[in-house]
Amino acid sequence: MIKTLMRFSCVTAMACSMLVTTTGCDDGFGSFWPGKPRYPEDMPLRPDQVLSFELLYQAQCAGCHGNQGKGGPAAALNDALTMSIMPEDYLLRVISEGVNPNNDPEIAKTLGIEEILMPASSRKLNGMLTDEQLMILAKTLKEGPPSWLHGDADSDTEKSEENASKEHSGWDTSHLPSPLPTYLISKAPKGSAQRGGELFRTYCSSCHGPEGGGIPNVAGGSVIEASYLALVSNQYLRWVIIAGRPEWGMPAYHELPEANGHALTDQQISDLVAYISSRREQWAEDPNPVNP
Repeated sequence: MIKTLMRFSCVTAMACSMLVTTTGCDDGFGSFWPGKPRYPEDMPLRPDQVLSFELLYQAQCAGCHGNQGKGGPAAALNDALTMSIMPEDYLLRVISEGVNPNNDPEIAKTLGIEEILMPASSRKLNGMLTDEQLMILAKTLKEGPPSWLHGDADSDTEKSEENASKEHSGWDTSHLPSPLPTYLISKAPKGSAQRGGELFRTYCSSCHGPEGGGIPNVAGGSVIEASYLALVSNQYLRWVIIAGRPEWGMPAYHELPEANGHALTDQQISDLVAYISSRREQWAEDPNPVNP
């Protein structure tokens, strides 16, 4: 009798185990075991299923470009001027491929370094994002992220995006001069370092010093320091001269106090880039020399 009961208990236990396994923790009567999401919308998303701009940006971009596209070590993306002049196909390529001398000969030639300055995000290049996710980032940045312009990135992401999209009208460009400068250095006029030096002393010396080496106790700092020039491309220099770093007090190309309300021309911007980048040459062999 005891052996019969033991065999019956074993069979019953095995049957219950099989029932739990085949029903995925559902007892068949509509109840769920702890830990199993009750509704499909509660199921966690795989990384390749995330299609929210805010979530993608926070995971891939905020570390360098700031929580809401500004205030980070890299130049601001939360900027109507930048997004008005930066071609969308170029923006998509940079997000996808990063800034890498290995796939950008111009950067390798300009800086003479092998370090990857911005990692690739595309899965095709060992990044994390699908083509669809890359397009969401590029397209939303170009159009103006609703939560940046109208919402609160610190509040609930889905609610913020939903409310903001109802009144979204894109970047406000009404305050920008016309025509806008050329963003891509490959399409800009060739610069002159000599003219650029004169322009630098006129428009930039009050913050960066007459030669660009900085002024003690002035926030602008040096723009010809070896370690800085070894890590920024000429394209980046052009971008910063045009858009400025407003979060750090650097005005854009059309807001320079010394210009008396006049915007720098495409040629003048190219000349400034030529001057600053010419100071890079003296450290071409070793951008970070060690003093004995």
